[in-house]
Amino acid sequence: MSHDVPTEETRGRRWCETCRLSVEPVDGGHGPECPSCGESL
Repeated sequence: MSHDVPTEETRGRRWCETCRLSVEPVDGGHGPECPSCGESL
């Protein structure tokens, strides 16, 4: 079994359930949100 280990490239990313992607969040009106769909992270 392998585990993802944060690297400099992936540090700060969050999982978006809507897009099913690991994304770097952007600042939204109510906190961090997905840059792709706008869903709150």
